[in-house]
Amino acid sequence: MKMDGTTKMKFLFIISLMVLCFSCSSSTESDPAGACETVINAHGPGFLKVINRLNQHIEVFLPEYALAANVRPRVCEIYGLAVGKRSIELSLCADNNCSTYSNTKNLTVTIEDGKTHTIEVTDSFFDN
Repeated sequence: MKMDGTTKMKFLFIISLMVLCFSCSSSTESDPAGACETVINAHGPGFLKVINRLNQHIEVFLPEYALAANVRPRVCEIYGLAVGKRSIELSLCADNNCSTYSNTKNLTVTIEDGKTHTIEVTDSFFDN
């Protein structure tokens, strides 16, 4: 199949975009949790990223959305949220089903248009 100059440039542009998108979604050294899973609303307008660095499950509860998500150990999840102050409840699960909790922390975060607010849950997260 023969391509003219314009078609060839479009093809190269599309391939370049695909490579760029793939590299953005793959694991990086700074995020050993790996590529994030999108839980709700991939289009935002703002985003909450929760990285569970623990060896236990945690639960993310977003009361304004009536959404509870069980985040597996060493997993990263992204939630597309409306812009503004958002209440978030993070709980350390006592079992893999998150039927009971050993500790809970309530946070209020500000979600900004086109930006990602990151919460990293580490060993000391539930200490205070």
